[in-house]
Amino acid sequence: MAIKTLPFDPARHLTSPEAQAELLSDAMQTGDAGYIANALGVIARARGMTEVARGAGITREALYRALS
Repeated sequence: MAIKTLPFDPARHLTSPEAQAELLSDAMQTGDAGYIANALGVIARARGMTEVARGAGITREALYRALS
């Protein structure tokens, strides 16, 4: 019998600034550019891409491109 899985989005579980900071700190300590970019993307989704883009002074689309 096949196991049914559901998609997991870590952004839904990083609701506190402390948890987001811990993820980013862990990513930075590894020095792995892919992990750092992924962590930044997860944190941006957790905070809301539109809000993050507005705070950075760029469009939401530009933010998506920068994090991809």
